[in-house]
Amino acid sequence: MTDQADPAVTLRPASAEDCRMLWEWANDPATREASFDTAPIALPVHEAWLAQKLAAPECDIFIALDSDSHPVGVIRFELKGADAVVSITVAPPHRGKGYASRIIRAG
Repeated sequence: MTDQADPAVTLRPASAEDCRMLWEWANDPATREASFDTAPIALPVHEAWLAQKLAAPECDIFIALDSDSHPVGVIRFELKGADAVVSITVAPPHRGKGYASRIIRAG
């Protein structure tokens, strides 16, 4: 059951075509502030990083879509030995709308 205040999301695998959108989200000031490295990310650096992550068998990246199939966030799972690192970003215009918990559950 989906609560109206907690919007449903679906996930699709990320692709190279998502690069610019993900780069823009990653460079949002609030995202940078909450990151381990707070410096802005250059587009060529992000392009290389995403290509490497998409090719890595230990990494899965999914774009979260709202009920109208609009991107609202991203979730990444990356195996590090016996552990998995989970990274989530809610797209700046969609923050504060209850997407984070839904993205995590969908993942």
